[in-house]
Amino acid sequence: MRVSFEGQVDEFFSQLMFTDTTLIFKTKAEMNAYERLMNKYKNEVNKKAKAEAKGTRLKDNPKELETPDISGYLDEREMLRPGIEVEVTFDKYTYTRKNVILMILVKTDFSSTVKVKGLYEKLDGDVATIDGQAVSLKENVALVGKSGFEGKTFSSFKEMMYGMEIEAKGKRKTNGVIELESGTVTENEFSEVDRKIATSYRNIMKRSANQEEINIADTLTLQLLNNVTIQTYINRVAYAVVPKYMKTLPDGTPGKVDFSFLVIKDKSFNACAYPDGTIHIYTGLLEKIENDAQLAAIIGHEIAHVVYKHSRKNYQKQKAPLILSELSVLGMIAGIKGADIAVVATALGGPILLSSYSRDMEEQADRIGLTYLYDAGYDPREAPKIWQMLAHEADDELPSGSLLQAVSLKGAKKLKSIYNSHPEAEKRYRNLSLLLAQNYQESDLSGLKVGTESYQKMKATLKRVMKGLPEKEEVRAEVPKNNTKTPKQTQKTPVKAKTGTSSARKN
Repeated sequence: MRVSFEGQVDEFFSQLMFTDTTLIFKTKAEMNAYERLMNKYKNEVNKKAKAEAKGTRLKDNPKELETPDISGYLDEREMLRPGIEVEVTFDKYTYTRKNVILMILVKTDFSSTVKVKGLYEKLDGDVATIDGQAVSLKENVALVGKSGFEGKTFSSFKEMMYGMEIEAKGKRKTNGVIELESGTVTENEFSEVDRKIATSYRNIMKRSANQEEINIADTLTLQLLNNVTIQTYINRVAYAVVPKYMKTLPDGTPGKVDFSFLVIKDKSFNACAYPDGTIHIYTGLLEKIENDAQLAAIIGHEIAHVVYKHSRKNYQKQKAPLILSELSVLGMIAGIKGADIAVVATALGGPILLSSYSRDMEEQADRIGLTYLYDAGYDPREAPKIWQMLAHEADDELPSGSLLQAVSLKGAKKLKSIYNSHPEAEKRYRNLSLLLAQNYQESDLSGLKVGTESYQKMKATLKRVMKGLPEKEEVRAEVPKNNTKTPKQTQKTPVKAKTGTSSARKN
């Protein structure tokens, strides 16, 4: 039995022996009841033993004590599926290196109600993907239409369109699928707030005429890596990760996003998404990750921020006179148009010293990004490895090119990269590992793409380009060394004829 220990970041597992007498408890109350029963039985056994030692007999005590029936605690083994969180009690035998499990407490709650709120993005049989989670409709249950679908009910996911917003609740089954018992369906609209944020963003993010720089709010300049080979490679992976339904939506459809991916020349391990679908990927990140699947995981995370309109939610949540006043003042100090910077900075994180997105939004982006990664044919098992690496290589330096850096007194304040902010890398590693087990336990991941060899070739090219060298090392033709001696050329001297004599020259 393979068990991942909480708080352990490394890929470290202990081999535990599961025996015929291992007990499984569905709840803490059930385990406590068992322990009380066993303690009572042990006390009675001890009393009887002491009485017999004295040659007496306890009153109202049977001659033979009945062993408590524990068969009910042995019949719950079907609950032990990948992704289930458990608490394990075991005996550790140091010399024989055997760890025998005594009790397992299932900590994943299958009885309480689970809430789901997000976009309907995929259907496989009768199981849909909503908010990055596998869900199904309980028999005879219909979701109620609201905000654009008033008066309608949906008794099947086949009656819905991809991109609809669903808010529902249900219970998680032992296979990880959430069975919905009630909920609503609304239209995924492009609101006035979305337009306001997008307009303000365009006003403060400017591309140079030669397309080699991005100027942020007249304060900070980013250098673009305009290399066709690198850009083509990034686009190939990135556009594969864009949700399939998003690509098929007609122009002008609410929720339609035209993504673009730009490579920023900077050593920071960072990537960031902007409301219009522009995603910045830093060369420092590209140089550190190891394969296409990891790149797809990061891009999927950033795409999720855009698709789920996290900038709008931040703006609506944090919009307050005090915040807007603070941002406007900082914008004026930096020489930026106050109204635009207030809108965009609030959308991207609110108060200057906060990280970009809330913990819930970051966790949602991790979850959604995992589904985009998987649907694109990449191995989702590579996603947790990024956070495992970052847990050991934390970087507290400010990511260059942050919009908040630009308005934070021209970069005087220190902010952390989104890849070293909340939730901590260790927790994200654990969360993603749990999601893999919950949502992909029945999926065959063996044939999915990793793309290590091709990525390493791209990375080698990137390193040369960053040093100002040609993409490929020049191969010069070398004259082969020949050990055989070249014979000397014979020089013939012309013979001059003289009267009466003749001469001959031996060679």
